[in-house]
Amino acid sequence: MSKFYTANLSKTQGRLSYSIIFRHPVRKDRNTGKPGLRVRAGLGTKDEKEASKLVDQMNCLLEDHNYWT
Repeated sequence: MSKFYTANLSKTQGRLSYSIIFRHPVRKDRNTGKPGLRVRAGLGTKDEKEASKLVDQMNCLLEDHNYWT
């Protein structure tokens, strides 16, 4: 059974826009050599509702193992 990765919404103190944080199922962590590199990317929106929709979409992509190749 493969790991299940999830995305989370983040808003760092002092920043106006939201970010997404997730572990990439294919990219390897340089320190460990294992898959699951932690990725943080800006969503480019200040609207929490819109940002949550984007996180939900990413979670759908992360659930589908067909995208992991």
